[in-house]
Amino acid sequence: MENPKYNAETEHPNDIIAQHLHFIELIFDAASSQGIKLWLESGWAIDARLGRITRTHEDIDIAYPQEHHHAYVRLLRDLGFSGYEQLDYGFLMKRNGVLIDSEPCVKVGLAYELPGFPAGSCPAAPEGWLNGKPVRCISWQAMQFEFMGYEQEIPRSAWRAKDHESLRLIELHLNNTGDATSCLPHGSVQPSSAQDHPKPHRE
Repeated sequence: MENPKYNAETEHPNDIIAQHLHFIELIFDAASSQGIKLWLESGWAIDARLGRITRTHEDIDIAYPQEHHHAYVRLLRDLGFSGYEQLDYGFLMKRNGVLIDSEPCVKVGLAYELPGFPAGSCPAAPEGWLNGKPVRCISWQAMQFEFMGYEQEIPRSAWRAKDHESLRLIELHLNNTGDATSCLPHGSVQPSSAQDHPKPHRE
C-alpha cells in the first residue's frame, strides 16, 4: 500500500493511516531536532521494517529514552497531544483521537535497551522506512519477545486475527534471515517493574 494523503474531514482507513504517518513524522522530526532518539514499536514498527503498510493500526507505539522523559512529554504537549495518563509500563497521550502509547528504554553503555528484552532491542541506526524517510524501530527479536509476554497474559486462542498476522510477519522475517534465535533475555538488561506488566497489544 502506498503512503496515502491525510484528509482530516473523513475517517476512511486510508485517511487514518495517513493521519498516523503525519503524526509519526511530526513527533520523530521534533524529537530529532532536540537530540532525542525514538523507536517505533509493534504494528508500525513491523510496517516500517517491511517498508510497506500492511493495515490500519489502533495506536502509535513509541519507545523513548528514560532520561529524556520530561523533555519527551513536553515535546508531545507542544505538538498538541494531551490527556497524559501514567501506566505501569509507560504513558498514553492523544491528539485528534490518535493514541500515542509510549514506554521508556534505558541507556546501557552507548546503547539503548528495553528493560528485560533481548540485547539490541533499540538499534542505534534507523532500520525502517516510512513516508520516504528512514526511521528507528525496535528489533524483530524484541517484537517477537513482546508477543511471548502477550501470550502469557492472553492465550493464542483468544488473539485477534491481526495479532496472529503480526506474529506471522515477525517470525517469517526471522526465519528467512536466520535470526530466529532464542528470544529469552540472555545478556539483556535486567527487567524493571514495568516488565511485570506487559503493555497491551492495541497495535
